Amino acid sequence: MGEGLIPESYMLRLQLREQLDRIEALENKVNRTAKKDSTSRGQQILLMHHLGLLDKVKELGLNNTQQAKLLSVLLNAGQENIRKDLSNVESKESELKLEMNYNFLVELFGELKLEKQEFQAEKILKQIQDRKMK
Repeated sequence: MGEGLIPESYMLRLQLREQLDRIEALENKVNRTAKKDSTSRGQQILLMHHLGLLDKVKELGLNNTQQAKLLSVLLNAGQENIRKDLSNVESKESELKLEMNYNFLVELFGELKLEKQEFQAEKILKQIQDRKMK
């Protein structure tokens, strides 16, 4: 090695560091994708309902079938299932009103600091849990 030249061991360490940085970046990308919350169709419909987004869809002047078609495209779900969900989302006995769905909503609304929606979801969750106890 001559004077002013970079030692070979330093170059190897630098190359290794670059490779490790690339691997770490890839791992972060993969882990971030893997950690992405997955929601069920029911949770998506309830989320849209509690945020008032279903009301916005209704304001478009579409009939139930057209609304279901639009939402099936947005949510990547079956149109007939969406149509059924829309028909009973506000019903007290809705099949969507499951404890796991409302646990999800309470947690999400709390995380996002949407206090009004969180309170509403907690209220419904309590009703579900009370019904379960009977």
